Amino acid sequence: MIEISTYALEAAIQAVDEKIWALKAEMALLDENSDATDLGDEMMGYMKAADSLRASYEDACKQRYSLTPYEKLVR
Repeated sequence: MIEISTYALEAAIQAVDEKIWALKAEMALLDENSDATDLGDEMMGYMKAADSLRASYEDACKQRYSLTPYEKLVR
C-alpha cells in the first residue's frame, strides 16, 4: 500500500466528501428531462474513492488511537 500521512488522508476524506455532497446537490437540481448519466458515473467514482479512503483510515485508526473519528470528518 502507498504511504500517506494521516493529515493528508484526513484532508482527502474531507475533500471527497465535499465533492460527493456537491454532486448530490447538482443532481437534485436536474429536471426530469436531464441526462444524469455523467453525474451518476462521477458520483460512483467518488463513492468508490470514499470507501477506499475510509478503509485506509480505519486501518490507520487501529495503529494510532489519537485520530479523529471518521464520522467527524464527514457530513
